[in-house]
Amino acid sequence: GAKPFTVRNAPDGKIKFNGTDEDWIQMRDAMIDVIQSGTGRGIRTPLYQIAGKTGTAQVKSIAQGKRYNEAALSERQLDHGLFVGFAPAEKPEIAIAVIWENGRHGGSAAQLARPVFDYWLLTRKKNPIRPANHQVNGGLMTAGIKPGELPSGGESSGPASATATTNKPAASTPQAAPARPATNEADE
Repeated sequence: GAKPFTVRNAPDGKIKFNGTDEDWIQMRDAMIDVIQSGTGRGIRTPLYQIAGKTGTAQVKSIAQGKRYNEAALSERQLDHGLFVGFAPAEKPEIAIAVIWENGRHGGSAAQLARPVFDYWLLTRKKNPIRPANHQVNGGLMTAGIKPGELPSGGESSGPASATATTNKPAASTPQAAPARPATNEADE
């Protein structure tokens, strides 16, 4: 079996990858496939290549022999949507992790990441002022996005409204983000 080990930061603060270059390329390519043809395909774009992984965290236990019935669950019992990704895949500039509480699936969580990717890679250099709907707390950037405003233009099957979680008081809830950045005409 596999031998467990503890990951530690090197004294210089850099984390060393213990795999080979081929291992990294294989993992990156698999994450690109998730966006190109898998559960993250709702955020693919011709403007840059995203590598990512979607996931789902079950909230409500299902008894053995029973089937998952989303219609029988309350909103607070719906699965959490998860996404981690980076872009551009060939030479990453930004990495994002999203947890959408009760977002139903990772594909929805991935769509919450797309406006942040777009801002960082397409808009930031043209307009260095951070959009008003993006909140920064320490090293984290969050955006209040409702399901009808997802970057794919589609409606999520997620809850009626979703806002990114911050460590700020509830009074500073982010405002809704536009469906797409205004500078993204080539993606339409």
